[in-house]
Amino acid sequence: MAFKQYTQCQQYEAFKDHWQGASQNPVAPLALNAFIEAIKHVPLAASMGALAGAIGGPLGSLIVALLAAIIAFSYGFVKGFCDQWLKWRLICVQRDQCAVGRVAWIEPPGGKFANDPIEWMFDNDLSFNLRLTPYNGKKSVGGQVSTEFPPNAGADYGIGAIDADAPLFSGAKLLQKPKQWNGNDWDVSYEGYDGAEKPDNPGGRWTLHCEIEGNGMETLCSIAKALAWFAPLLSALGALAGAIVGAVYAATKVYQAIHKACKKACKIPILCDIVCFFVAAVPAAVAGYFGAIAGAFLGAIPGLAPLLIAGLISIPLRENGAWDDVANDPESGTIEEEDCVFVFGDQVYDAGHSEGWVEIHPVKHLQKVCSHEAFLKTLADDPNCCPAELTGTPQFRSAAFVAAVKAFWDTWCAAVSLGRSAATLTAQQQPENWWCLHPAVDGCRPADATGVIR
Repeated sequence: MAFKQYTQCQQYEAFKDHWQGASQNPVAPLALNAFIEAIKHVPLAASMGALAGAIGGPLGSLIVALLAAIIAFSYGFVKGFCDQWLKWRLICVQRDQCAVGRVAWIEPPGGKFANDPIEWMFDNDLSFNLRLTPYNGKKSVGGQVSTEFPPNAGADYGIGAIDADAPLFSGAKLLQKPKQWNGNDWDVSYEGYDGAEKPDNPGGRWTLHCEIEGNGMETLCSIAKALAWFAPLLSALGALAGAIVGAVYAATKVYQAIHKACKKACKIPILCDIVCFFVAAVPAAVAGYFGAIAGAFLGAIPGLAPLLIAGLISIPLRENGAWDDVANDPESGTIEEEDCVFVFGDQVYDAGHSEGWVEIHPVKHLQKVCSHEAFLKTLADDPNCCPAELTGTPQFRSAAFVAAVKAFWDTWCAAVSLGRSAATLTAQQQPENWWCLHPAVDGCRPADATGVIR
């Protein structure tokens, strides 16, 4: 199946010229761009409304102008919000980039709810984090191979260490801070994808975040733009939607924070689960009450009302990002942690976060090199399954290992690029290449000088 793409990335220079400049924040740019677009839509709409309502005298002119202004503000707010998310959040680094490595951990769309219910309403991308070859979490103790953080790397291998690896490995190059055409670093923050929520997985700063796009925001925006025309009638419904969202968001955040702190302090098995639930549930309920009040107030605001209502309506209608959207073979199944995979897609910088990192977004092609079972084999047993070594060891920078890693990357990147090339796709359409069995049995020769295919 063909990959799905709903977002656009902008060139670095265009992003810097945008009104937000170097702004990196998950909320502020969305709100500011929404308000700017909303204000821009009001004057013309109000003027036209005043003229149309003039038939009813001064009062009619005022009423129609006010209604037109509210509708225009609401529509502009929705448009600015959606444009910021879909068009001005990602900065292009390198289109059609390839990468190979092991899946460190997966972030399914449904898993976003527990972390941030509001983001979950419009972000239903399927994400996974790739521990790029040659980075490894493998150790051998007494002849037994198992996975673990490299002791010298810990949870934060560090951007400096990645920069030092870049002359040797393509994987390190993909994790570096992007540079301008003149060689200077981009004027944005860059910390890498830290993976703090997954401390038991090798990752922090040296995984490549990859996203298979869902149509959550696209669906929400389509509905919200239609609802914006009825903005004067949506205040009550918007307040209700805001109360629901506000209550869920506040309760979730407070519960998570208190429950996490309680579990950290409590050391009694089983009992801690029960105690920490009640310790966190009570303040979460209180937070949900006040969150509902705040959400109801905000939900009544023109512009926010259509977005909140559309967010709730869109949940059962949207299509989540899925493995078979980008799989080499849609029937090949799913990807699991520690599988060695090949990824092909656009490399971008995600400016929707204050930390800053690069990622593959959207993923256009995903192919399993070998399954996670092979990960427990030694390199000698399975030399073709993501060659890797512990960082900090002499072997990691040895000439033989560097050459093996380069050959591995080059083989996969070249093979997939060849398969996607225009020449290959054209050749596949030729009649002599239409065969189901081996071409010696089920093939034919190209047309000869007479134009006859044999």
